[in-house]
Amino acid sequence: MRHLKFFSNPRNEIETQTVNGLLQKAIFSNVPELLGQSLQARAKDFLGDARFDRFNDSMATAISSAFGGDQEEIRQRISSGDFGFGGLAKSAAPAGSGEAAKPAGTDIFSKIVRIETEQVVGANVKSPMATSLVGGWAIQFLLFALSASATSLFRERDAGIFQRILASPVTRAHILWSKFIYGVTLGLVQLVVLFIASSALYGIEVLPHLGLLAVVCLFAAAACTSFGMLLAAVSSSPEAASGLATFLIMLMSAIGGAWFPISIMPQFIQQFSKLTLVYWSMEGFSAVLWAGQSFVQVLPILGILAGITAVVMSLAIWRFNRGKIFE
Repeated sequence: MRHLKFFSNPRNEIETQTVNGLLQKAIFSNVPELLGQSLQARAKDFLGDARFDRFNDSMATAISSAFGGDQEEIRQRISSGDFGFGGLAKSAAPAGSGEAAKPAGTDIFSKIVRIETEQVVGANVKSPMATSLVGGWAIQFLLFALSASATSLFRERDAGIFQRILASPVTRAHILWSKFIYGVTLGLVQLVVLFIASSALYGIEVLPHLGLLAVVCLFAAAACTSFGMLLAAVSSSPEAASGLATFLIMLMSAIGGAWFPISIMPQFIQQFSKLTLVYWSMEGFSAVLWAGQSFVQVLPILGILAGITAVVMSLAIWRFNRGKIFE
């Protein structure tokens, strides 16, 4: 008996089941042919070329006489290792049996090839499905909340708040950074509360990882806040900012993996997925809650989120200083 063991990291159940199904189908479809080829090779070594050819000719003659069929074709199939077991692996259950199609030869070949699956990451996670989904929804809700908070700059401008603040020893940069710090604080609180609520409702193990999870939430909140600030900086009105925010957030959530696995998307879209803050925020949440990684292991993800924050916030400040929102 051959023994195969699959080592898996089933962070997404759909992706894992699809891959396992394709692997097992490929194995059981090829086992009969491989088995026949192995038997033919051993018989050839044992009998020699001449006796081996005569044996195959005798087998083909006997099968053709008893069951019909072209003798030369049967001999070629026997020589290639096809002893008819392939039909078992491809045959389905009888129609009308009320059962899904199942290879009739599965029971036979499962005794020849034993397949085991060992989960190497996330094996001790209590609520795997909820753990894999909560990060995507959390970051999507946060993006909407912080984008709305950033667009409040327009209402503050219309109310004349900026003119009164700028009359004091306060610069535009002070206003923008105070807004940024407020957004980061709001985002951090929202994410932590959401994860704690998910722990109470769905059994996600948050408390053992709360410290490192809070650090990831801080960097994710900073990236989301900078995104909202940039939207406010490039928009001419709160309505335009709200519409642009909805479009971009839904787009980033779709291609960033918040709704479904990016592995089922076309390859060129998967390249764009890694350019979104949704993707990297989810990677950070999964690294902590699913893989149980340490701070050092999560540092590359935190560095990417920090880089996104720095670049986007720099663009937002540059655009604000040249815009009319403070006039």
